[in-house]
Amino acid sequence: MAQTYQIYIVNQSANTQNFWLFLKPPQALEADPGVFANSSACLTVDSHAQGSNLFGIPLQYKVGAGASNQAVGLDIAISSNVTMDADLGQAYQANYQVEVPPKKGPTLVKTGPIKDASLLQINSNNFDQPANEEHGWFANMSFGIQSADGFIGMTWSPAPGITRSISPQFSFYISTGDYDYNALAKWTDISTNAATVSLSDFKQFSCTVTLNGNGTWTVTPGRPPQLSPEAYQTLLASHQALSQAHASLVSLAGNLAPATGAAGDKVQVDTVTNVRWDNALEATPAANTLLRGKLTVATVL
Repeated sequence: MAQTYQIYIVNQSANTQNFWLFLKPPQALEADPGVFANSSACLTVDSHAQGSNLFGIPLQYKVGAGASNQAVGLDIAISSNVTMDADLGQAYQANYQVEVPPKKGPTLVKTGPIKDASLLQINSNNFDQPANEEHGWFANMSFGIQSADGFIGMTWSPAPGITRSISPQFSFYISTGDYDYNALAKWTDISTNAATVSLSDFKQFSCTVTLNGNGTWTVTPGRPPQLSPEAYQTLLASHQALSQAHASLVSLAGNLAPATGAAGDKVQVDTVTNVRWDNALEATPAANTLLRGKLTVATVL
């Protein structure tokens, strides 16, 4: 079974966001204007959402072939008619309908090993592309990963009798742009203002991508820090105790009178206007929990 990598999403922005996952293309395909990004993997995450929001990505590549009445192009929704697990060092053959009618989908077969174990190859047969497209039947070819959250990869229009060599890189883009499921997009649109996740960013097969409040991204290895139920109850009890202590302090201050009786003496009452705890909690050897944060008061002595 293929190893699954997990990308945790943390939304620290002020609004609910749609987070899209894209597979970063190999360098040779990234520069090809006829190769488009294709994704159906999307998570909707509320601002400062509790719990875990993540993409699970298996380390198993896929090749796909399809044909439809939609030409491959920007904003066109394309999905493959047939897909197959793909391994490095192997070649695959996509056989499209030589002539239409009839309008039939392609077949896809594994043809055997190739010399370069760092590549995989996808070949197309000698179909009559101009005549087929005149009849409104357009071929497509795809490469990517099928995750539990959807397909992530790339799609292009194959030329007849051509071999496409692919050197995959296990890297990803996370973007909050305005995309649609399986709707083809430009790489330049995706990579602009996106988080980039590389294999080196994973720790124990996990990494965390955070959309910060100022619109920037932070990528950190490992899972996000988790607040256990016990720690949450401790934090809540501490906050309640602080509120009660503050109320008692305000009540006491209101009953105080100047000790000297001098005309200029007066009592100042400070009001706490904001309490903010740090996200991280630290447990001491005595099993106590240390809370760090900031109190904001209306008046400073």
